[in-house]
Amino acid sequence: MDGVGVQQRAAPTRLPSLYLSCRDGLTETSSRLLLIDRLIEPDSHIEGVVFITACAGLAQPQLCGGSVGELGTQLSALLFELGYSLPTKAGAEKIEALTSMLFDSSPVECMEIRLGTDMSVRQCRELGQALQSWRARRVLMICLDEIPVDAEPGSYRSPHDPYWRNLMSRWVDEQQWFEALSDTTWQARPGTQQRTLGDATLCLLHAAFGLGGSQMPERLFGFDLDDDQRTLSGYGWMN
Repeated sequence: MDGVGVQQRAAPTRLPSLYLSCRDGLTETSSRLLLIDRLIEPDSHIEGVVFITACAGLAQPQLCGGSVGELGTQLSALLFELGYSLPTKAGAEKIEALTSMLFDSSPVECMEIRLGTDMSVRQCRELGQALQSWRARRVLMICLDEIPVDAEPGSYRSPHDPYWRNLMSRWVDEQQWFEALSDTTWQARPGTQQRTLGDATLCLLHAAFGLGGSQMPERLFGFDLDDDQRTLSGYGWMN
C-alpha cells in the first residue's frame, strides 16, 4: 500500500453523544422539538439510536426496545460481554414517542438501555466506554434524564448549574491521574468498584462521560418546551 493511499483515507466521522435533562418529562410536551436536527450536521446519516435511561430498583442494565433487529442483537451481545445476561423487555411506546419528538424522520432502529441506581460507578462508566466506538458506526447515543414531576425543586440541578461541570472536571483530572499510575484505571481505583450511585442523574452522567471519551463536553445547550417554562437542557460530546 502506497503512502498516498494511507494519507487519503479519512478517519470515520463520529456522531456526537448527548446527555439530555428534562424537569417535567419530555414525552408529555405537546409539540415536536426536532432537537437532533439542531445538534448534528444536516447530512449526518444515523444508522440507529440508543437511548440510555435510569431508574431505581435495578442493579444491572436492562435492554428494552422497539427494535428486534441487528441493533438489539448487538446490544444483547455487548451486555453479555460485560457480564450481564438479561432478556429484552417491552418498551416500544416510549421509544417511539421520543424518536417522533426529537427527529424529523425516525431512524431505522432504536433501542433503550435502562441503568439502575444500584449500579456502581465502574459499571456505568464502563458501559459508556464500551459503547463509545459505536459512534463511529453512526449510532447516536442519548442519555436521557427524566426528572420526576414530584421531585423537590431544591434537589434538582439543571445542567446549566456549575456544580455538574465542576464535578466532571474533577472526573477528568482523576481519570488522567489514575491512568498515569496504572494501565488499568479501575484496578488503580478499587474504591469505585462497588460504590453504588443511588441517583439516576449520576448514573447517566457517568455513562455519558464514558461515551465522551472521559473528556469534558464541548457543548452546553437548552431549549424551551412550552409556555409553562419547562425546558430541555444538556451536554454534547461532539468530537
